[in-house]
Amino acid sequence: MKKLLLTILTTGILLFSSNQVFAGHRVQIIDDTNGSRLLASIPDCSNASTEKLIYVQATREFKCETDGGGVGSGDFMADGSVPMTDALPLFSDAAPTTSVVGEIAFDNNAWASGRGALQSYDGTSNVYLVGCSAADVPGDGEVCKWNTGGLPTWEVDLNTAGITAADTCVLFSDGADNPSCDTANFNYNKITGALSATSFIAAPSATPTISAIDSDTNDKDVSTQIVTDCTDTGSGTEDCDMTFSQQIAGNMTAFFTADADGNTAIRSIGAGSYAAAGIDGDDLASSLGGRSITLTPGSPDVFDADAELYTVTKCAVIETPTSADNFMILHIELGAQVTRVHCIVEDATSATIEMEQCDVAGDNCTIITTALVCDVGGQEDDGTIDSPDLDVDDWVRMDVTATNGTPGAVTGCVTMTMDD
Repeated sequence: MKKLLLTILTTGILLFSSNQVFAGHRVQIIDDTNGSRLLASIPDCSNASTEKLIYVQATREFKCETDGGGVGSGDFMADGSVPMTDALPLFSDAAPTTSVVGEIAFDNNAWASGRGALQSYDGTSNVYLVGCSAADVPGDGEVCKWNTGGLPTWEVDLNTAGITAADTCVLFSDGADNPSCDTANFNYNKITGALSATSFIAAPSATPTISAIDSDTNDKDVSTQIVTDCTDTGSGTEDCDMTFSQQIAGNMTAFFTADADGNTAIRSIGAGSYAAAGIDGDDLASSLGGRSITLTPGSPDVFDADAELYTVTKCAVIETPTSADNFMILHIELGAQVTRVHCIVEDATSATIEMEQCDVAGDNCTIITTALVCDVGGQEDDGTIDSPDLDVDDWVRMDVTATNGTPGAVTGCVTMTMDD
């Protein structure tokens, strides 16, 4: 069966049909002047080639009319031809009523003032036929998109072209239309599969946790874990304990804890668990030993006493010295190295001395440094110690080789560092 098409005109409703199908039936008519509805019978216009079926609004009836040599705009012939020479007018209004399936009208205020659209009832609700501006020429791949003001235009479809971003960039929403990334602070390594960032912050929680999961595809165990346990999360009053754990023999085992009071605990190390070389001094502060003790990294690492602990100075005084004076002033108990020699006289004018290193019997003496001419202002070596090494049981002799004037006394001092 063919459908009946009605066109609402100011002068009437014209029909497109096969009159043999609709003749004798009645149709519902909508009056375009006031929107009222009525039923009208369709006559049989049997001469399809010369007659057309029209609706006369003045009398609200259908009638057959012989074609007088031409058809008007919107006339539909009974034989099914559509000799239209102008636009097909539809009922137009702001928010027109279409409530029967298939009814159409034109809403002249659909999108905005002066921006209308075809309206149809789909059986559940009214829908608009979306159309782009006829003045806008579409480009390849463009889609019709809504614009503020009610005029859809052809635009590039950003959802089909893919996302453009720098290599290894991790995208995030910046609140604008397009995603964004920060390659300076957050990146993905395609080779290692690792994320790198300037900082990582766990999601807000009273027990935020960072876990490392192994590559076992079956159980994906947590291999290491950092857990923060907060009993107070108030601003400025936070009370949080921290625990570092690792999996040992299938069990998560805490190896370091730190509580909110500043107390720390390290899991005990069993005997033989670590070789001496495994504790690396490079990871410890050089001041770990405290005052005058310095940690020196090595294999193994050692604690060295600072120089002030093993540096000593020994002095001797010879009254009214003469060039014949020659005295043992010091016995060496531990091996030592001489670093400085000083001397001074009382009263004018001077005394020349040599500091000598002698064997266990006080013989075979060797000059430690160049002879010093000691005066009332004091003298010291020239910075070069000729024979600095002193062995265990050696003796140190102070030998006065000359005097000038009558010095009341000469004092000679040897500064040395002791072997351990």
